[in-house]
Amino acid sequence: MLEWLDCISDIATGERLVCLTTLKNESTRNIGVIHVPSVKGELLLTGSDDSELEVVSWNVHTYSVIASTKLSEHILDSHIIPSPTSTSSSSSSATGYDSSPSSATSSTQTAPSSSTTNFVSAPRISGIATIPKTGYAVVAAGCYVFVLNTKSLEVVHVCRCHTSPIITLAMVKNREFWVSCEDGLIQAWDAASFTQISSFRIPPTSTSPSNPPHKPITVTNILPVTPSFVWTGGEDGVLRVWNSLTYAIEQQLPVDGEAETRSMVLWHHSLWSSSTDNSVCIWT
Repeated sequence: MLEWLDCISDIATGERLVCLTTLKNESTRNIGVIHVPSVKGELLLTGSDDSELEVVSWNVHTYSVIASTKLSEHILDSHIIPSPTSTSSSSSSATGYDSSPSSATSSTQTAPSSSTTNFVSAPRISGIATIPKTGYAVVAAGCYVFVLNTKSLEVVHVCRCHTSPIITLAMVKNREFWVSCEDGLIQAWDAASFTQISSFRIPPTSTSPSNPPHKPITVTNILPVTPSFVWTGGEDGVLRVWNSLTYAIEQQLPVDGEAETRSMVLWHHSLWSSSTDNSVCIWT
């Protein structure tokens, strides 16, 4: 364990920055999202930044492709969602898919092909996260969250989250993930039953001076810091600390310039955030 931590520290300081190999093939084309389920694991998941919505799993030791799937073949349109049976659960009635991953592999319906969809703009993969200790991953694309088997990448469930495209997705607890949508809505979902727990927005009173009082603020990043607190970055350049139990804002931290927050990461008991004005803020 100590050797692994020393290795991470050396990489952070640039002492071990050596290019081991370069991959360039059909599976590396247009990669827009990279997710590592475990820092000590053998699996890497990537999502393409094109209309095919390809998810690929990689073996990090052999640099080879394990499996791949194109979510464009599973995209659902709001007008062609299969009608659930009268015995379906609440989450199933929202999607037409079975809500339990354990049984979904044998009983889920096949989604219509992407040729029958009717999106205003082509959806893109905007986030990938793994559900701890389950063997499943969630992938946000367009207005949907797809539940995939991490080994086979089989689509076992689909959640219709909203009518507005999803901007980002993150696991905030072992059994809960949040998605933020383009129109400012944030949704909390149960990662076991795949039902929506809550939906909320940044209150109009918390808008920054550069935003109109009633203009929704889009959350661009979601970062769980502790089981009880989640940080978000927004297009208004304000970092917000949320209580993950009450879904209420505990604190707001404006940054200079009010530029949109592009990314956030935790490192050595500090939080680093980058913005579109080329600045990086370090919070302790």
